[in-house]
Order: sequence, then C-alpha cells, then structure tokens
Amino acid sequence: MKQALMASAQPLKGANMFEQGHGKLDLLRAFHVLSTYKPQASLSPGYIDWHDKTYMWPYSSQPLYYGALPIVVNVTVLNGMGPKGKIAEPPIWQPYTLSNGLYLDLSFKYSPVLWPWSGYLAISLSVTKEAMTFEGEAKGHVLVKISSPP
Repeated sequence: MKQALMASAQPLKGANMFEQGHGKLDLLRAFHVLSTYKPQASLSPGYIDWHDKTYMWPYSSQPLYYGALPIVVNVTVLNGMGPKGKIAEPPIWQPYTLSNGLYLDLSFKYSPVLWPWSGYLAISLSVTKEAMTFEGEAKGHVLVKISSPP
C-alpha cells in the first residue's frame, strides 16, 4: 500500500523532499497502481540529482569537491515482496564512464535485515583525487539486490 501511495503521489512545486515527502496524494492514481501492482522493492528517494535544486535541498546546496567531507544521503528501502527480506549483496556503484562517474566515490551502510517491510541504505558521496581540478557533472547508478523469502 505504501509503495502505491508513494508511486502515485504528485510532486509539489517549490517544496523540498523533507517538506513534501512524495507529494500530493492522488487516490485515483493510487487505485490504478494497486490494481496492476506486482510485489517489488523500491527506494525513497528513488534518485539523487543535485540539479533538482528545490526537491533535493539541502543536499543540492552543498558543493561536492575533492577534500570536502562526504555527503551522506539516507535512502529508505521498501520491500513489497514480504515482511522480511535483506539486501542480498553489497550495493554497487556503477559509474557512467562517459559522464565522469569515475570521479565519484560512493560507500554504503545498510540494514542487514529489512524488517518489517523496510530498512535503510546510507550512501556516502565523495570526490576522487583524480577530480581535484574537475568542474562539471558526474553520473552513474547504484545497483541494490533485494531478496525476500516467498
């Protein structure tokens, strides 16, 4: 139910993630999501993007550069596959080589068990020494494998 409400919510303009959560409740859209729902895992927030300055505040107001303290983003892991699950393997940072992703160093701390229905994933972002003089964007994605007994 929580995943359907989050997936169907409409973002509020001018509000950051801490002010709005996932946005304005849309019951009709939530009903549609529930009617086609397949058990899955999801993350909240589902993305980290410093360009989305309003939604990602206060993260987007903090510059990320070599030598700075790492920025930690806390992500909630929702397990819609069952009340108990786990992050089956350590999360993996997959940098987009053509988009300077190798300039980012990510480390992770996470719940050993997702119980009941949820857990956490802390993502620590820092800049590599190779990017000491770099200015621009760096992109990639994090691969998280969730397992849950049937």
